[in-house]
Amino acid sequence: MISIIIDTDVGYDDIGALLYLLKHPRIKIHGISISCGITYIEAGVNNVLKLLDYLEKKTILVIPGKEKPLFVNHSFPKKWRERSAQFYGIKLPSTTLQPSRMNLSELIYSVWNLTQEKVFIVGLGPLTNIAQVIQDQTLNEFIEGLYIMGGAVDIPGNVGTEYPDIPNFVSEWNFFIDPQAAEIVFSESGIPITLIPLNATNRVPHTEEFRNKVAKIKRTKEIEIVYQLLNPNVSYFWDELAAVALTNPEIITLENHHINVITEKITHAGWTRSIKNKKPNALVAMDADPLKFELQYIKILNQDSNKTLM
Repeated sequence: MISIIIDTDVGYDDIGALLYLLKHPRIKIHGISISCGITYIEAGVNNVLKLLDYLEKKTILVIPGKEKPLFVNHSFPKKWRERSAQFYGIKLPSTTLQPSRMNLSELIYSVWNLTQEKVFIVGLGPLTNIAQVIQDQTLNEFIEGLYIMGGAVDIPGNVGTEYPDIPNFVSEWNFFIDPQAAEIVFSESGIPITLIPLNATNRVPHTEEFRNKVAKIKRTKEIEIVYQLLNPNVSYFWDELAAVALTNPEIITLENHHINVITEKITHAGWTRSIKNKKPNALVAMDADPLKFELQYIKILNQDSNKTLM
C-alpha cells in the first residue's frame, strides 16, 4: 500500500489524476490539499468535496491551501480559472461535506501520529503549499518522498506557447506560477524527489483514438468523468502520467539530475535546468511509454470496484 497526500490545483488533468489515485487499490489517500494554481481555492475545495461525496470517498480530508504564490503575483488566465471553478462543466450533486481545519503541515504530522506511516506528497499544481511544509523542516522525517508534476528540463516550456500574452517560453505552468516555491522544494528539502516534467508528458497527448476507445468501453463513474474531460489533439496527460507512474514506474524512464529553478524575471521564472557536475537532487522522468500508460490508466479507471488487482 502506498500512503499519499495529494496537493492539487484542480485542473482537468488533476481531476484525471485524482480519479486514478482514488480508484487504485494500492493507494491510500489521507488527504487532499488545494493549491493556488488554475483553481480558486474555495471553488477547488468545494469541487473536490463534491467529487469525493459522489465517489463515496467521504473520509478523505480536504484542506484549503494558500490563496496566492509565496512572493510573485503570477496567475493562470482568468478564463482558464473560471473553467476550473465551474469544474469544466461536470455536473455533480451538492454535498454537505466540509473542509478540514488543518493545514498541510498539520495533516502530515497527524498521519504520522496516528499511523506511524510516512507519506508520499504528490504535487500536481504549483508547489506553494509544499514549500511551506519544507520550510518548516520539522516534518521532513515524516515524508517518504515528493512526487511532482512540473518543469521542463532543458526543453521548451508551455507557458508562452499556450498563452502568448506571457513572454515566457522556457517554463512549465506549475513552476511559473510559483517559481520561488519550486526553488525551495529542490534546494532545501533533502527529501527524495521524483519529477515528472514536460519531457515525459509530451509523450502522452490526448488523441481522438484514445477518446474513441474510452467511449466504447466506459462503465464506471470515474472513466465517464475522464471521457468528458478528454480534449483530443490540444492537450496532454500531464498529472495523469504522474499518477500512473507513481504506481507503475516502469512506464517512465528516470535519470538522476541536479535540478535548479530560476526565479528571476517573468521571461525565465520557473525555468527548470539540469546542472551538470552537481550532486543529483531528483529522479527525473525524461521519457514515457504512451501505450503502457494508456493501458494502465484505463485498466484502473474502468475496473469493478469490488475486484482487487493483484
